[in-house]
Amino acid sequence: MAKFFGRRMPLAVSWLLTARCNARCAYCAIWRLDSEELTTQEVLKTLRTMRRMGTLRVNFGGGEPLMRDDIGAILAECRRLGIGAAVNTNGILVPDRIEDLKTLTALNISLDGPAPVHDAIRGKGSHAAVLRAARLASDRGIPIRFLCTISSRNSGELGHVLELAGNFNADALFQPATATRLYGEAENPLRPDPESFRKSVAMLLAAKRAGAPVANSRAGLLVLGRWPDLPVVPCAGGRVFCAVEPAGYVKICNDMRCHQARYGIRETGFRRAFRNLPRIPGCARCECAALLEINLAFALNPDAVRHLRIGTLA
Repeated sequence: MAKFFGRRMPLAVSWLLTARCNARCAYCAIWRLDSEELTTQEVLKTLRTMRRMGTLRVNFGGGEPLMRDDIGAILAECRRLGIGAAVNTNGILVPDRIEDLKTLTALNISLDGPAPVHDAIRGKGSHAAVLRAARLASDRGIPIRFLCTISSRNSGELGHVLELAGNFNADALFQPATATRLYGEAENPLRPDPESFRKSVAMLLAAKRAGAPVANSRAGLLVLGRWPDLPVVPCAGGRVFCAVEPAGYVKICNDMRCHQARYGIRETGFRRAFRNLPRIPGCARCECAALLEINLAFALNPDAVRHLRIGTLA
């Protein structure tokens, strides 16, 4: 209906619940933001509106979303409404919140390589936290996905990510480190050089053909393999997906460099905010692997359509 009849349906929503974070990853600056957050009741009311509009999946991120004391109430409301909920996490707080996470569609855990590499990027002990979180989730039957940002420090270490994913019966989604720090304007010190990044993508394509648990579709990898000179990809933002900032502003996506039109839930409500989003015909900055998969499927790429799980927003 969205593709052929122009109906706007927020099937998948990427919601940054907070800018607060208990890590200081080298390629991210979100923890520097001094952002308001929607209250518990505002979040729950918005979820009810989303469900009436057809939302199937909400991916909660941050910052570190498990730092919100009300995360259990938010996930419980998703379950009551029949919305699939996923959480992006660095894993540190998973032991404290594990009972709140039992109904997740997916627990998306950041993993950038073996302990020396991962800890150098995200902080000492962070790799051990990933392992603890993955074991706890696996023991409780919570589906796991690993999220890997390919940077200058880990381009030769992606085999570790795939091996660990296989050990936990999980898969792994890969995407490039951005030119600037996430949610900041300073140059990203871990931005990979194009040649090494493209070699990494070629390795992932070969591994996927051999049956490795690569979550990206072949079509998605072929697009990312042209990074940083990405082709224009048709954009389904504002049609079947959107992003929500901690203070409740609704945007097409979380890319800070483009599509800056945004509308506040507090001012207009989610329904009007989503419907006010501009329609972008295409974008040559689609580096977020999960959104790229949805955009390619919306463009009726056969491989992406076969591969897509609605709302697999990372």
